[in-house]
Amino acid sequence: MDLFVARQPIVDRDRKLFGYELLFRSDDTNLFSFPNGDFATAHVINNTLFTFGWEQLLANKMAFLNTTRNVLLSQMLNVLPSRQTVVEILESVRLDRDVLQACRALKAAGYLLALDDFVFRSEDQPLIELADIIKVDFTTTDPQQWPHIASQLLPSRPHLLAEKVETEAEFLKGIELGYSYFQGYFFSKPEMFICRQVAPFFFN
Repeated sequence: MDLFVARQPIVDRDRKLFGYELLFRSDDTNLFSFPNGDFATAHVINNTLFTFGWEQLLANKMAFLNTTRNVLLSQMLNVLPSRQTVVEILESVRLDRDVLQACRALKAAGYLLALDDFVFRSEDQPLIELADIIKVDFTTTDPQQWPHIASQLLPSRPHLLAEKVETEAEFLKGIELGYSYFQGYFFSKPEMFICRQVAPFFFN
């Protein structure tokens, strides 16, 4: 059985490498095609730590990891190096007391928190205040709204990350609006890693 993981670079305003988002892959097509987010996150953690190797994949850069509600409330994330991990809270995670408590515990342990595919919801204000990084999808948000989004978020002092940046014009606009980090095909497509497991050979 072959094992897979992908990583996509995240760069800063000078296009210097800041980290990688680690991505689940079930085969060599380099596409996400698995509906169970809990399994996907567990799979990425396990393969990164025990198959491909944390240092080999990340080379001292930050690791961004998508996190579901169930994973967030478990102890699964605690196996990752806190000073090198950004916990990306998926947009499907709804804020409640348990989620907020888990996020505060991760922050206290040294993990960074990111809000993925950010959309304004008034009930998420406590998470916005906790977040170190907020990711804004440049393909699903109206460019006319980009200045408004930045003006609303930056006073809370998170770093803004523009994801799915596909052109230099979008990158330059993000810099103009105060974004700190960038991710997308303009910089690099996800890079695949494959571990080919060889079946054991037995003598009679």
